[in-house]
Amino acid sequence: MNTRKTRKSRKKIGRSRRLGKRKRGSGKHGGKGRAGHGKRAGHKKSSYALEIMEKGFKSRKSAPVIGVNLTWIQKNLEKIQKNNVVDVTEYGFGKVIGGGFLKAPVKIKAKQFSKKALDKIKKAGGEAIQC
Repeated sequence: MNTRKTRKSRKKIGRSRRLGKRKRGSGKHGGKGRAGHGKRAGHKKSSYALEIMEKGFKSRKSAPVIGVNLTWIQKNLEKIQKNNVVDVTEYGFGKVIGGGFLKAPVKIKAKQFSKKALDKIKKAGGEAIQC
């Protein structure tokens, strides 16, 4: 007769007959109030906070400013120039960056200018207008 003690498998934990790493606690199985959702970020947030997030919450961070090079302005000068002024903000750009060069004197209207862009615009005989 066999006198050794038999050990239970450590994987068989819990009350169900399933095998594998099943725990008795509520670890992966969700809370009591919202059973089945799993324990992830936002699991136990108040419903008011969730409503605010759904209804167009605006961040305080400003949108990134998109820059445009002087080469783009020089290439598209005939198309974008109106009354000898190029308004870059109409095309979705906010900042003029000093990449490239200008051949003709042009008035450029934008929200921001880099230092190199200002120098190159003035060398070409143009003008930088901040709006």
